[in-house]
Formats: sequence, structure tokens, C-alpha cells
Amino acid sequence: MKIIKNKEKDGKYFLYSFDLNQCYKSNNCPPGRIILYTLAKSDEIPVERILIDYWGDIHSGITRDTYSPKLFKMQYPSFESFYNETMETDAGPWMIRLTDGTMISGENGTIINVQAESDVTNFTKLLMRVENATYELQEYPAVVIDYLCNIEGMSLKSSVQAAARLSSYPELYREFCGCLQTGKFIAADNPIRIEGYTAEQLIKELGLHPVGAYKTLADLWDDQSGTLELIKKGIARK
Repeated sequence: MKIIKNKEKDGKYFLYSFDLNQCYKSNNCPPGRIILYTLAKSDEIPVERILIDYWGDIHSGITRDTYSPKLFKMQYPSFESFYNETMETDAGPWMIRLTDGTMISGENGTIINVQAESDVTNFTKLLMRVENATYELQEYPAVVIDYLCNIEGMSLKSSVQAAARLSSYPELYREFCGCLQTGKFIAADNPIRIEGYTAEQLIKELGLHPVGAYKTLADLWDDQSGTLELIKKGIARK
């Protein structure tokens, strides 16, 4: 997360602006909607009202829906239901009003603005927690995330980022998922081999963790000469 504006005084308000650029990102959904849903469903944030603007046509203009936290949770029990409706109705800017009058607003991107009457709340810490919580909406198979979190000991955020990295290489990702399903990191016939290396070799010869082996194969795919040099020195990804 980047701090753009921190506790600037404007009349009776303190203004803040943050870029939650490390939030969870889906290929199908604008990050601003992921942030909005995470904020609206949070049990630790004292939300009073959720306001969402919708773009209409040239005649109808902009309409606004207002929800209490209870109504929002009833109408959108899952992120999928929220995503489907807001995509169909072309949701635009949104605001969340807290019980102390603080307004948190955003659009479809990762920039979040805050207007507060007091400077008591540490909005940097609050929105960092929100940014991390967006990863709870991840869509990767449970077998992948459970393995990375529980066996590799990675945080949810790091696990999702690792899954995203591997999934951008479909053949590597399929082999990695297949190994998770069998419980053995020994690929079946014709394992993927890049510059002479398979994941099994990297695990055995360099002592890499399985996810590190597949990340190293991805690195080899992208930068053969540089990654080969690291492998020879025994300092590829763990």
C-alpha cells in the first residue's frame, strides 16, 4: 500500500488518500469492488451505511443505492453475488460512512480516499488490514492454497501471489496441481523440463521446496541465462 495523502487538514476535516496497490486482484473484477466488498463485510469496521452509484444512460443519469450493513450482507451473501449484480448494473463510485461520520470512498481502481472529523483512527493500519483481507476473496483451488498456507507455511497473501505467479504458466501450474493431488512431487510421464531441469531435480539437487522449484522453472522460462547462473551457484528460490 502507498500513502498518497496523510492527515491533511481541510477546514474541519482530515483528509487521507491511499493506493491499495497490493490488494488481491482478479482477472475478472475491478479491484475497487473487491476493496468495497471487503470493507462492507468487515466485522472490525463500524460501518453505518454503504452507498453505491450506478451509471445509467444519457436520460436516466446516475442512481444511488444505500444499504445498511445488515441489508448489504443479506443482499450479497457472497462476493460472487455482489460481483454479478454490480457488473450487470455498471456500478461506479462508492462511499462507506462509518458510525463516527468518517467517509471512505473509491471507484473501480485501488485509490481510496478518507474524510474524517478526527485524527484518532490510524487509517494507514486500518487500510493495510483491509488490503490483506482482500485475499480472503481469492478464487484458487483449496488444495493449492491449503498446501501453500499449511505445508509451506506461507501467509494467505503470499500463497495467493505464488498461485497467481504459477497460474500464468498453464503447463507448469497443471503439473504443480497434479503433484498436489497425488501428494508426490514426482511428475508422471514426460515431466516439464526447462534448460535440462525438472521440478523433481530442483527439489532433490538444490533442496528447494516444491513451490520454489516450480517458481524456479517459471524463472527459467523468463530468464534462462540469469536463472541458470543462480542454479549453478545453488541460490535459486527456496
